[in-house]
Amino acid sequence: MPDLTVTAQELRDIIEDLIAETIDLHRNSRMISTGESYDPPIGRPTDEEIDDFIASNTLLDSETQEQLMDPGLLGFAAKTARASGKWMRDFRKHIKDWRQNNSWLAADLPWIATVSPPMASESEVWHPSQEPQPGWISRSPTAILLAADLLRTGRLLSELPWRTFEELIGQLLESDGWSVNVTRPSKDGGIDVVALRNDVTLGPIRSLWQAKRYGPRRHVRLSDVRELGGIMEIDRATKGVVVTTGRLTRGALDWIRRDKYRLDYKDAQKMEAWIRSKILG
Repeated sequence: MPDLTVTAQELRDIIEDLIAETIDLHRNSRMISTGESYDPPIGRPTDEEIDDFIASNTLLDSETQEQLMDPGLLGFAAKTARASGKWMRDFRKHIKDWRQNNSWLAADLPWIATVSPPMASESEVWHPSQEPQPGWISRSPTAILLAADLLRTGRLLSELPWRTFEELIGQLLESDGWSVNVTRPSKDGGIDVVALRNDVTLGPIRSLWQAKRYGPRRHVRLSDVRELGGIMEIDRATKGVVVTTGRLTRGALDWIRRDKYRLDYKDAQKMEAWIRSKILG
């Protein structure tokens, strides 16, 4: 069988068709586990549920997951690839197998797992007045300029590499007078930036910043915000902030608003305003 040309949207459509028969069971399990905070959709699987399925599917390789969850500038329909008949058969099998997996059926997804406080990549907190500069400053001094250039050309912050996005947060905080520490790269859902400041009235403030470099169709979920709150308790931090190039679900926003003295967020719109303020003054 000759190779086929497929788009990311066509592969997502295959996933939508194959998980439709188990989506109600998944929704019922999620409603039981999250309670009143979850309002299940009705009908066909939504884009967010397809993203959830892809992200949790351990049978898919990381590159396939990334390509099927990030639409890029032109959307899923513009992303094409050559796929052999064997690859397509394996892909369908991985989808069919995972739709019957207990992790999916019970909505027991990996990102809900408890994580430990991260180890920092630098041995101590750095302040702009100190020398020498930490490694991440010298290696990537232009994250703000790179982000500003994307915005000037009408592109998306989600096009930044993962590490550059984390360093962007660190540089923006440092420019606001925070002492900043960007943590080691990891995929455990942990904290990406630790920022400290000594307020003249309140005293020392320790904030934890969690980066979520998502495309415009992928949202930060309530489970992500709850996870951040749990890490704050372990780390005894003052404030936790989730930063995303996408948006937050209604449940995640409501949770943050109820705990606004400890939690906060910056979505794509707020990040763009923050970056423009540094470039334009």
